[in-house]
Amino acid sequence: MIQTNIVKAQVSVATLLGQLHRRVLSLIGTSAGAPPADRRSRFEEADGLREFASQQLRVDPRFAEELYAAASRHERAA
Repeated sequence: MIQTNIVKAQVSVATLLGQLHRRVLSLIGTSAGAPPADRRSRFEEADGLREFASQQLRVDPRFAEELYAAASRHERAA
């Protein structure tokens, strides 16, 4: 019974991480199937990532700070 709950918890965490990964990639516009003409500028991508970071600030402040830093690095790489 306990092992079943642990496995369910691990599957839930893996599912959430997968969803988060897809969300972050969609915010920065790096989906593999997107044609180059449909991609946003680095500044727009960074703004989208900052918006997502602000949503995560209450849930996980450290993760939000990492997202803010990633947005700044992405913007400076332009």
